[in-house]
Parts: sequence; C-alpha cells; structure tokens
Amino acid sequence: MCTNKYPLHCGVKKSLSILSPLLAVAFALLPARLPAIELSHHPGKAIYEKLCLECHGADGTPAEGVDSDPLVGSRNIESLAGRIERTMPEDEEDLCVGEDARLVAEYIYHAFYS
Repeated sequence: MCTNKYPLHCGVKKSLSILSPLLAVAFALLPARLPAIELSHHPGKAIYEKLCLECHGADGTPAEGVDSDPLVGSRNIESLAGRIERTMPEDEEDLCVGEDARLVAEYIYHAFYS
C-alpha cells in the first residue's frame, strides 16, 4: 500500500525499480564504441574531392610536390570549419564557406582526425 501523499509517485517508484535492472542490461549490451560514420556518401567528401584533393590527397597527406600540412590534429569540427572558411582553398578562400566548410570539416574530422 502506498503511504506517499502523492500516490502517483508510488507507481513511478515501483516502475523504476523494475526498469533499472533492464536498463543496466540493455546498456551493457551496447557496443563500447559507436560505429564509425559512413563516409563514402558523406556530402563533405564530394566537396573535399572537388576543392581539397589536389593538395591534401585522398588520405589527408599532401600530394607529392605540394607544400601543405597533413590533415591531422586535435581541432574540433567547429574550429576546423572556421579554419577552412578563412584559409581554404589557398588563394580562393571564398569557394568553401558556410555549410560547405562545415561539411568538409566534418568529413575531414571523421576521415583523418579520428
């Protein structure tokens, strides 16, 4: 019998006591890491291939004879997007701004940073 002055709380408490072990089992069965983002059809990949591939290569390392840094680091996506928007592609910075810069940053982050 519920002695709480708010009887609804008794039902919630009982439900939680039943659900807690079930939730613990469910979380234990989840993979330790979330699966990687599928990058083969990522919209940032197409932009990267069009604007960045020539200098940064397919794997984020500079193409032979190109003076550029490898795409590795610890920037977050927002910071990376800002850098892309301000500096890339070199001498044509207005080609990759706004949403395009964010999509390229997201692609680079997941393809080369992680």
